[in-house]
Amino acid sequence: MTRQRVIGGSRAIRGGVLADGLFKLALAATYAVFADSLGAWLEAPNWLVIVTSLMLTASGISEILASSRPERRQVLFLAAYDVTWLVTSFVTLITASRGISGSGAAWLVYQVVGSAALTVLFSIRHSQSAPHRPQSHRK
Repeated sequence: MTRQRVIGGSRAIRGGVLADGLFKLALAATYAVFADSLGAWLEAPNWLVIVTSLMLTASGISEILASSRPERRQVLFLAAYDVTWLVTSFVTLITASRGISGSGAAWLVYQVVGSAALTVLFSIRHSQSAPHRPQSHRK
């Protein structure tokens, strides 16, 4: 088993992961507050905007919790999410500009799936790297 813990640069990784998690929480709150308007603008159902908000919240929380134990792999997870988000956003913009219905909903679905994947990856990595505490044997 290789150790992915970072000694040098861990402060930068911690800060980056924490900032990304906080950004996702702010974005989730914005989606929730403006769910009706955002749903109408994206031509997507309001429930999908709310589900997206919930998944962004879960992802943000998992990133914030994981930031206490920074690893290089976390940066790779976030980079993969961000690159696919950019590609998805670009494709959505093109398809929406051509009048293809469902483009906005597809963009939200990506965020649901991507956020769920990040939540799982960060939760697994956080639980694997958490210090083991022996159980007491009191009777």
